[in-house]
Amino acid sequence: KKLLKGEEDEVLCEISYRKKDSRGRPQLTKAFLRIPKDIVRLKDQRVIKLTDLEPDETIKIFGRPAVYRVPHRGGVGGGVLTDGQDRQIQNAKAALAGKEGHIEVNKAFKDKQDPKLEWVDAQVEDTGGGLTVLYQGASYRVAMAKNAPIIRRGKAESKDFERKGTKYIYAVGNKSRERPTALGSADEKYDCFDAELVILLDGTSMRTAYPMIIEGF
Repeated sequence: KKLLKGEEDEVLCEISYRKKDSRGRPQLTKAFLRIPKDIVRLKDQRVIKLTDLEPDETIKIFGRPAVYRVPHRGGVGGGVLTDGQDRQIQNAKAALAGKEGHIEVNKAFKDKQDPKLEWVDAQVEDTGGGLTVLYQGASYRVAMAKNAPIIRRGKAESKDFERKGTKYIYAVGNKSRERPTALGSADEKYDCFDAELVILLDGTSMRTAYPMIIEGF
């Protein structure tokens, strides 16, 4: 929400987050987040072109794997009728790809409209004529639902967090043992947290992909 001046080796920012009150109801409240420069920092970006995905990188897809038998003629002169297989991941509503690790998703998420959808772990195989992935040792064509987001997670730099404007972040950490010197007496009533992992989220996917990706989002 707001960038403050931290120590030389850290980013310090003012954040807004939802904290449960005494009745268990989430309330929007202010806090401070200290992001040391030696922790894992990642950022998510919406994939505009499939060709931005790289072969062999990890991709998790929220969809429905299906295999169909497809009869076709083969052999000399095409006189032999055999069965082939058409493998698809259907109605894929979101995908998360990357090579930097921490490609974690909410495996417990269930789609009310299509309860058979699930998160599957795959690898990017080809993007030339549409997205093809390697899943359980076989090639699958991926049929993305309309406007379904594909997000690519990679390494973030300090400047990504220091840019002006509202940013959405996912952070894992603990309450600070020592409060930053940049905070004044007027800020004592607000919590301060030290991040151990921080991900700069894609602002265009807050209501589409992240409820499926992040537990409790």
